[in-house]
Amino acid sequence: MNARLTVQLALAAIIVLTSGAWAGSPTAPGTENISGEQGILPVDPVDLEGALLGGADYVKAMQADVTDDNAGNGTDGVDESPDDPDDGGWDWRVTTPPDPVSHTTSASPKNLYGATAIGLYYAYLVEGDATYLTAMTDAADVMIGDADIRSAADLVFLMLFNDLPDVSGTTYQDAAKTKYDGRITTYGSATALAEYIRDARAGQGYENGIIAWDIGPWARAAAMLDDRYGGYASDADDIAEVIYQDSFNDTPGYFDIIDDAGWDPTYGDTNFWWYTLGISGLITGFVASDTHMAEVPGLVTRLLDSQYTSGAISGSYGANTDDEDWQSTAYAVLAIILYDADTYAAEIDDMCAWLANTRDVLTGGWRYSSGNHYPEVCGENTAAIGAYFGLNTVTPDPSGDCLSVTNLCETVPVNFNRVDVTEARGISVTFELSAELELCVDVANSINQGTWLDGYSETFQVVDNLDGTYTVDQAILGTPCGTATGGELFTVDVKAAGGDGTGTIMITEVIARDCSNRPLPATGGAASTITIDTAPPDFVADLLATQIKSGNGTDGTTMITISFTAPVSADDVFVYRKGFGDYPEYDDGTGVTPTAPTDPSDAVANGWTLTGVTANGETDEPATRDFWYYVVFTEDACDNVSAVSNITEGTLNYHLGDVTDGVINGDGDNDVGTADISLLGANYGATLIHNDPVNYLDVGPTTDYSVDARPTTDNEVEFEDLMMFAINHTEVSANHGDAPVLDAADMPELVLALSERSPRAGQTLTAWIRLENNDALVKGLHSVVSFDERHLELRDVTIGKLLENQSEQTFFKTLDAPDGVLVDAAVIGAGKAIIGTGEVAELSFRVRVDGALPKLAEIALRDCWNRNVGDAPGEWEGEESTHVVSGDIPSRLTLVGARPNPFTAGTAIAFDLPEALPVTIEVFDVNGRLVRTLTKQGYPAGHHSTNWDGSATNGARVAAGVYFYSFRAGDHREMRKLLLY
Repeated sequence: MNARLTVQLALAAIIVLTSGAWAGSPTAPGTENISGEQGILPVDPVDLEGALLGGADYVKAMQADVTDDNAGNGTDGVDESPDDPDDGGWDWRVTTPPDPVSHTTSASPKNLYGATAIGLYYAYLVEGDATYLTAMTDAADVMIGDADIRSAADLVFLMLFNDLPDVSGTTYQDAAKTKYDGRITTYGSATALAEYIRDARAGQGYENGIIAWDIGPWARAAAMLDDRYGGYASDADDIAEVIYQDSFNDTPGYFDIIDDAGWDPTYGDTNFWWYTLGISGLITGFVASDTHMAEVPGLVTRLLDSQYTSGAISGSYGANTDDEDWQSTAYAVLAIILYDADTYAAEIDDMCAWLANTRDVLTGGWRYSSGNHYPEVCGENTAAIGAYFGLNTVTPDPSGDCLSVTNLCETVPVNFNRVDVTEARGISVTFELSAELELCVDVANSINQGTWLDGYSETFQVVDNLDGTYTVDQAILGTPCGTATGGELFTVDVKAAGGDGTGTIMITEVIARDCSNRPLPATGGAASTITIDTAPPDFVADLLATQIKSGNGTDGTTMITISFTAPVSADDVFVYRKGFGDYPEYDDGTGVTPTAPTDPSDAVANGWTLTGVTANGETDEPATRDFWYYVVFTEDACDNVSAVSNITEGTLNYHLGDVTDGVINGDGDNDVGTADISLLGANYGATLIHNDPVNYLDVGPTTDYSVDARPTTDNEVEFEDLMMFAINHTEVSANHGDAPVLDAADMPELVLALSERSPRAGQTLTAWIRLENNDALVKGLHSVVSFDERHLELRDVTIGKLLENQSEQTFFKTLDAPDGVLVDAAVIGAGKAIIGTGEVAELSFRVRVDGALPKLAEIALRDCWNRNVGDAPGEWEGEESTHVVSGDIPSRLTLVGARPNPFTAGTAIAFDLPEALPVTIEVFDVNGRLVRTLTKQGYPAGHHSTNWDGSATNGARVAAGVYFYSFRAGDHREMRKLLLY
């Protein structure tokens, strides 16, 4: 390997025997001579591809094959090496004469597998020779089954081999992981493993570059494991740190890149041995771990300080006399390519040219003056040439777009990716289209010249080979003779030749020439694929929009949650929204329920807006108030668009009844509070016109009478609006739950009770609007009492005791109505209802005509969900109530009882008196102690009730449990049970 023979060959054998855990050791300096000896193959012009194939063929031939020579190795036609142990590896060294491919009878050293096979790997990437794959498979199968094959180079090779598209599964990289984990288990940590290698080499007398050369690849192995499995990055860092400390901080300083930068022509000073290999090991370790990268440029400079004009790298520091070294050169190429091939392309080119021009004429590999071949060195040299050669590729580079209904023809550029710096004059590229693809039109219009030779006088020719392949030739004419850059050679326009699938564009042959028509390194890169997909993705069928009622800030609009199940076939979703329009006068203008668009462009054309929602559960927040509808389109990776989803039923983005922020009327603050109720009361009974300033108060009735539906804007501020305000008041975020099923046999009633059956002119007539049979069901009520003003004069309308005694805030409003008076009332607050039965309002009349009586003309009772309850329809217009009760005085004294019972919030205790009597109602606990006196006063004849909210005399709420109430009216005594829970 080196220029002088000063150390006995036995030394090399010693290194092999003592280096079991590491990659194959370099032969000792001075062991071999390559200078000026017969058999060296001077190649002019440089033929890198020939060198690559020659080296790979020799490595293949020298393998101790385990598959009966199906790779064509192990024989020269004369000697099939019957004594070969067939262990899938390679001999340490072979003396070529007389047989250029003779094998030894000894087993292959276990530390040479990966270091040698990696040359086949790079050659296979460039040439795709199936026999190289067979030879690598032989080696890899033996390696995974032998626990003693465990050097860093072995692990690296197994992972690279597993990456090949021809290799399925993860068997080989899993084996690399197992081997690595085993080494860490043995030594305790990555640091300890690296320190063991360092100290063992030093103990052998090699306090020099072989330490970093051995350890650096372990950092690369750990980094590659981290890429595949994760969890190994810190190991790579720790391994690199050991060689950093040794070489830069003298800890312990075995390989000191300053002190060891020398040369001894006698090769007697071991400190200078393998210096440049050590520098390559440092670069490999630092780059792989991405640590101490600031040191790498200086390390590359040291390598280049050791480069000869021939391109070779010296074994020791500096371009010393007769010290050109194959391994040092090969590993310098591999290390610099790992770091930055572009910047140092010229230097790498010279190194590879020297390797190619120093091959053996007899075998095509590399032979020393002694006649010895080292298959490992041949593999390493081949790997260097292959790694460099493989950087110069011709590759189809599709945009990533699919062939689909929206992209029927795809333009694919074919690029010349170059690292070498030799001027190229011309190139010939043959490519093949798979059966799934065809040219968009004819050859002349589908294959077009690229930009590579722009500015030159050039020729461009295309040949259809009539077998699915096409050859594109181009060259520079005249001067300048060539270009050192790569670029776009040509473009190919392709379309689908049939159904959906995957089409492939493969470069099958590349011939590149320099200005003297000598070959240039260039190969076809990996085949490029184009997805052909014309099928739309599935559509969304369960789109749902839900108003978020809390956490919205004070801007008066709310967020809306968009929910859906995204189809597996979809890559993206696009959510569009459109409002009903004309807020707040939804039915006074052009507002309309939108129809679902047919596609995204139709959506935009018809006023739908693309939202920022892209995933299930995200929120949309329209900036303006409206009743919003949503649709979704899905799109796959090939831009195919689905059919439209279901259209949502419509969602408010504000709270009905939120009409003022306390300062500006018509704005909101996402709360229905006192200011909102006051504004409603101030305008109650108003009849609105189009564009009325307070049209925002017209929020009811809604399409389904709930607070979540669209207002139908009836241009009246009245009971329907009151119910929206009342339900949303203070608790717009309340979840009312599912509405209970109503019992038709136990509905509340609204009746009119009169103080006189046949009043006389001049008398005062009292009428009571009474709520009967109410089990905390009624939230709001609407009534109109009609009378003939010629017969009855209305003197006064006051709130009744039932409403007056409610513990919750109550809205009570009276208004003049045609031929009567309107009385509306509601308990304010989400989930709140009127407790008990009794008088809602008291009306006082002066009788003008004997026998004149008022009548109940309109009735509406609503529960907490704004459903009609009771046995009356929602509106009685112009009809007389069947619930008119004239002179409704009970005929006997009755304790009607407590409703509801059991109860939580409150209960009403009702009783009937046939005459005026003093009444006392008291509540006691189970021990007979007085809890609270509910009433103690005189009552007139009629129907009455009093409420208990579950509190004691001091106002504190009592504990849940059983209680008793006593009822005394005149001489009547009665005791009943209550259950509070």
